[in-house]
Amino acid sequence: MGIEIEADGRALRLSRRERALAQMEIHDLDILVLGRQANVRYISGAPQLWVVGTRPFGPICEFVRATGEIHLNSTWDEGIPEEIP
Repeated sequence: MGIEIEADGRALRLSRRERALAQMEIHDLDILVLGRQANVRYISGAPQLWVVGTRPFGPICEFVRATGEIHLNSTWDEGIPEEIP
């Protein structure tokens, strides 16, 4: 069993982000700070982020409503969708 390193499809990634942005607008949220891998994958499409150290919680993804930018805090770039710097 290998580690999945491919990002989710582009159309799926974009539709998920649009849905999240719509909910952020409804609830007047400026930023989402995500730490659970499933939530990070929903927003970014990245299958697995590699982070250093053991932690009970660490924000590994920030999603900004005003710009739609996604910031991933990872030590590895493999599997990160091309539209995320």
